[in-house]
Amino acid sequence: MIKQCAKLSIRVVPIECIQVKEYQVRYVDQLLRYIQLLKDHPKEYAGLVYLVPSDTHAGMFALYDGHTRFCANIMAGRRNVLAVVEEEEETTTSVPFEEWHDEAIRERMRT
Repeated sequence: MIKQCAKLSIRVVPIECIQVKEYQVRYVDQLLRYIQLLKDHPKEYAGLVYLVPSDTHAGMFALYDGHTRFCANIMAGRRNVLAVVEEEEETTTSVPFEEWHDEAIRERMRT
């Protein structure tokens, strides 16, 4: 459920920053439709996924809704998804995603 006071934003999120924590049935027809849309329109997105902050990994997100679109992005070779992101309640102490992601990339390049 989405809280009435939830702070939401729409942004592009790297697939590597998303956790899938639950099983959901994937409908093959819908999956193939999204894959075809992504291939036909390489600079566009086939809808939104809904993400919430991960409760196990700081700076990551858990997939809340949009599992079929998420899978289609992977199958189509996309690196990012367009997402509605539910922000953490205490945004004053959290590190902005862009800052965290840039640092994570630099750290990965060092190793």
